[in-house]
Amino acid sequence: RILANQDQHQWTVDGLDGTGNRSLGLLSHGAMVARRRGSKILFAAIFRPADEILRGYGFFFAEAGKGAWRSCREHRHYHELRIARPGELERTTVMLEGRSKLFFKPPISDLGAAVTTRPSCSSCVAATTVASGKASALVTVENAPWDNWPAWLMIQEAGGIVTDWN
Repeated sequence: RILANQDQHQWTVDGLDGTGNRSLGLLSHGAMVARRRGSKILFAAIFRPADEILRGYGFFFAEAGKGAWRSCREHRHYHELRIARPGELERTTVMLEGRSKLFFKPPISDLGAAVTTRPSCSSCVAATTVASGKASALVTVENAPWDNWPAWLMIQEAGGIVTDWN
């Protein structure tokens, strides 16, 4: 139903991304919001509560054409996010998100032979890790659109490329 109307602005909210992690008491979870019109993502926000408490930065946002940013509670301002440039990371790390049983089938399994892959178990954590330049790529498999929309804009506005297998 949310994909049917392409003419109006729509908000999608994933109030608990990483539900399984949260139920297990793991800190790898958060909340995501996206505003879109048709297939264009206009705004995205991601909140990672554990990182806000432990590190002082857990709120990330991006606006189409205006960049991606991370809040910094200590300095009360925002830092612009940027993906890792070639050679900046010690090794290539690909975050995997979605149906984990498919990680062991091509073409996803082919990635594991060439680079370090890491299941993330939370789209909000994987997206902000890549947008912050701490991982090289994010591959999602059969995620719901609302799991991908914030990640899509966040990574794109940080300088990344968003594409599909084709």
